[in-house]
Amino acid sequence: MNGSRRGLLWVALIAVVIIGLAVIGRSGKRSAEPLAPDSTSPSGLRGLVLLTESFGADVDIIDGAPGADRTVAFMPADNFGRTDTSAMSQWVRNGGILVVADPQSSFVPKLGGPLSTGVVSESRIAAGDCTIRALANASGISVDDAFAFRSPAGATRCFTVGSDAVIVAIPDGKGTIVAVGGSSMFQNSNLDEADNSVVAVSLLAPKQGTKVAFVRGPSLGAGDETLWGLIRPGIRYGLLQIAIAFLLFAIWRGRRLGRPVLEIPRIEIEGSELITAVGHLLERTNSPTYAAAVLRADTRREIARRVGGAHADDAEGLAVVLDARMGANRDRVRALLIDTPVRDEDELVALAQQLYSLREEVLSGKR
Repeated sequence: MNGSRRGLLWVALIAVVIIGLAVIGRSGKRSAEPLAPDSTSPSGLRGLVLLTESFGADVDIIDGAPGADRTVAFMPADNFGRTDTSAMSQWVRNGGILVVADPQSSFVPKLGGPLSTGVVSESRIAAGDCTIRALANASGISVDDAFAFRSPAGATRCFTVGSDAVIVAIPDGKGTIVAVGGSSMFQNSNLDEADNSVVAVSLLAPKQGTKVAFVRGPSLGAGDETLWGLIRPGIRYGLLQIAIAFLLFAIWRGRRLGRPVLEIPRIEIEGSELITAVGHLLERTNSPTYAAAVLRADTRREIARRVGGAHADDAEGLAVVLDARMGANRDRVRALLIDTPVRDEDELVALAQQLYSLREEVLSGKR
């Protein structure tokens, strides 16, 4: 097995282990989630579901707003987005009773108390000036933490703290919103304390056959969380570790074994460098006449390719064509293109300059 396959095998093995641990962790924590209707942990609500069913209520656990067949909805935590909030408001106005135990919910009234914090310091709260008839048999509640609300006009209240109350019932259309200043009294650990169970049954199952909806969370696609936020933390961490492992593997496999090899680009010889090239040619041949013949042959080929009408070896023909088409001096062109002996380096350099000028005239079309 080569190094590449061995590395991929390790990445796959790590991915399987992480996903397995995430799944095991999810199944192990499912019954320990706070405020979950099926949670048996101290902060769960399984006891409340069983208590409500024991008094003849038809309990359904849902996501999002309840349907028209439900008469009471219990919302321990408000995680709704705008769509679900609007649907729940319409359901209440059509005659539903919403019991919401989240002091930060958009359905509850303003908090009371000093500085409008609404925090209640007492753990046991007496009914006080209770005007909610359904709670007439409850004398007090026990809470771990609670908030008190200001009572809006037309509302009834119970378990008062000064001028505020922990439970406030607000009419809304044909229905009612019952705002409870905390969910601790409904949790498994506190349900048997004081009259907490009496309050729970009086609000959720006031009569035999009440159809109750336990609202677990927002409906699919209607919450405010992103897709990444809906993924459980264990799975998110697993995916993050897989991404890091893949990145490290890619860096390892993509390493370079040496410095990059720089390719020398081709550089065309400019006209000003032609004389230098001629000098190098002369140094290699030690024959000005041979170098002149090479330069003249190259110039004839380029002129013939450019203007046509004569062969590259026919200097006389090229002179005639240039005279006819461009008005070039026939004798001058003939003298430059016909091979004649060159005696020294100075004559060769002068010839090279003249050939360059002639070539530029032909290529540019100027006389």
